[in-house]
Amino acid sequence: MKAALKPRPRVVDCFIGREDILSLMRDIHFGDDASRSRRDGPTVTVLTAMGGSGKTQIAVKFASMFEERFPESPVFFVDGTSEAALKADLDTLVRSQTDSYDDALVWLANGTENWLLIIDNADDPSLKLSLFLPRAPHGHIIITTRDATRRMLAPQSTHIVDVLPTEDSVTLLLTSSSREDNETNRPLAKDIVEELGRLPLALAHAASYILINDCLDTFLKTYRESQRQLLQRTPDLDQGYRYSVESTIEMSFHRLSSRVQGMMQLFAYLDARSIARCIIERAADRGFLHIPQWSELPPNTATVQQAEILQSIFCPGGKWNAFDFDEMVRECLKYSLLRLSTADGERFYSMHPLVQTYLQSISNSLWDCSIRQLVTRFLASATDVGNLYQYFTFNRLLSPHILLVHLEDVVEAGDHLGFGYVLVELGHLQAISHTEQCVDMWRSSIGENAEYTLEALQHLAVSYKVVGRQIDALPLEESLLEKRRELLGPDHPDTLMTMGNLANTYNSLGRQTDALPLGEEVLQRWRKILGPDHLSMLMAMNNLARTFNSLGRHQDALPLVEEVLEKRRKLLGPDHLDTLIAMNNLVVAYNSLGRNKDALPLAEEVLEKRENMLGPDHLSTLIAMNNLANTYLHLERPEEALPLYKKVLDKYKRLLGPEHRDTVDVMFNLLLPLKTLGKDEELKKLARIALPLHEKVYGSDHIKTAWIRSFLD
Repeated sequence: MKAALKPRPRVVDCFIGREDILSLMRDIHFGDDASRSRRDGPTVTVLTAMGGSGKTQIAVKFASMFEERFPESPVFFVDGTSEAALKADLDTLVRSQTDSYDDALVWLANGTENWLLIIDNADDPSLKLSLFLPRAPHGHIIITTRDATRRMLAPQSTHIVDVLPTEDSVTLLLTSSSREDNETNRPLAKDIVEELGRLPLALAHAASYILINDCLDTFLKTYRESQRQLLQRTPDLDQGYRYSVESTIEMSFHRLSSRVQGMMQLFAYLDARSIARCIIERAADRGFLHIPQWSELPPNTATVQQAEILQSIFCPGGKWNAFDFDEMVRECLKYSLLRLSTADGERFYSMHPLVQTYLQSISNSLWDCSIRQLVTRFLASATDVGNLYQYFTFNRLLSPHILLVHLEDVVEAGDHLGFGYVLVELGHLQAISHTEQCVDMWRSSIGENAEYTLEALQHLAVSYKVVGRQIDALPLEESLLEKRRELLGPDHPDTLMTMGNLANTYNSLGRQTDALPLGEEVLQRWRKILGPDHLSMLMAMNNLARTFNSLGRHQDALPLVEEVLEKRRKLLGPDHLDTLIAMNNLVVAYNSLGRNKDALPLAEEVLEKRENMLGPDHLSTLIAMNNLANTYLHLERPEEALPLYKKVLDKYKRLLGPEHRDTVDVMFNLLLPLKTLGKDEELKKLARIALPLHEKVYGSDHIKTAWIRSFLD
């Protein structure tokens, strides 16, 4: 007698996507791989992901494909939520022929040649699932589970069921909510699915709510105002899901130990898309008490309390233990509450945005301490202050998390300075607020002329310049130079560094006659104190070359820049950001001397490397892009210069403002290829905007202003 078939969930009417996983499953279960794998046992596939990802729907969709391929072969669907449930369902499969689940496994192993067994929701890590797999040279098994460690049951056929692709998510939402797929609805749906992290369970609930309330255009507003309530809802329509989004996550979270729950709640206040293990390890190694820049003051009482709580979570034995931390992560992986990935030899952890939303909603404190403040202490402990770009690679990993820090949650002035240092390297405007806060705190606590206060002022001036606010840096550096000459003397390294920075600022503001004597004095003093190959001496040489270029003394600048580039390549390597600065200055010198063919490969290399290292929106990247456009223009290739100038202008307007000197300069540059290419209408439109701005920045008699006026004649 044929075994009784346990009813299985149906495939929802609007099942969309997952063809990539289904195709791989077809290959291994229906293709040559299937016959090879059966020599040792059934063909097994594991589908693993967090709850609500659609694992069961993929399994039952595959079951229908299996039945089409093998119409005479039975399909069995069993509940894997517990040992008792699994035994009961296996028993029902063959109860007409056997008396216990052991005999059921024997029957599957020795009976019919071909069958499909789906073990659904095998989430309990304590379940010894391997004991329930038939020992047969034939058959097929699909296991759905939140436990990522189940992949050992099918190393070659485990699929991590990721969220749906954006386009599939949009189609699913519109189809399930009976909304027309058109140019009006699709952008609305796209915003919704991205907010919900493209999780099928969340999309099904949202579609149900939108269908009943006719609110596609207002759903996001409602969701943001009533997020917790919507995540707690069960669907009003039958879409194949029994639980709310919150209860699905909650069931997994409450199975974690208390320490791991605390870790997850901390992670939820980070940028949960990418948490680098090296950040956790560095902070823990320092006992969470490290302050990026210590002053004479002892750490705040709150700082010590926060460090003790963090130590109880990550270092209960008193110090960092990699094995212990891996076990904590393993708990999370068992329920797919965290994802583990690797890149460039570094391990990263991430969580779904709805897991993050749930964890933030259940509590904002741990052991009577604000989680946001604990996270602030955690991040500060991983932060260091040094020369600009000294810790750049590490800071790229750290900065997305620091951007989420609230100023009011920082209790140490040194933490503010550390956060400002990290953010300014990557061109983030938030660096200014942190560094200003540090200056204010130290002025009131240790005094106006304390060395730590002066150092913070130096960092603030640098931060202003990195984000294009040279005019705000100028009075700080002038005052700072006066104080350091008085307190430290003219030859002290800090005095010379301040003098060089001030010369650089003068040059950027067009005050080359003020910059030149300072630059020459700094170079002379550094050479006397440090010798010809010291990095500080090379920086002074580089800054003096910039001033020569600005004064039109390109022949004087060229040997300086060439020497700086050669020595920085040797001392720092070809990809160091300071090496790229020297390379960029050599591009300017070559272009100014008419050696445009020599400038071109350098300009292209600088732009490519800065885009890769700093990102497309960093001001240093945009400077390189502008210089490459200049090179194209000098080489009479205006059609290649034009799109680069337009991109730089658009980003400068957004980052610096439309009236900033650098924005105005790029606007003038853009006029030149427009004129050459005969784009007269676009030329006159831009010239009408540029003229009053140039009159304001340069004056009505400046040669650039006169040129723009001629374009309008």
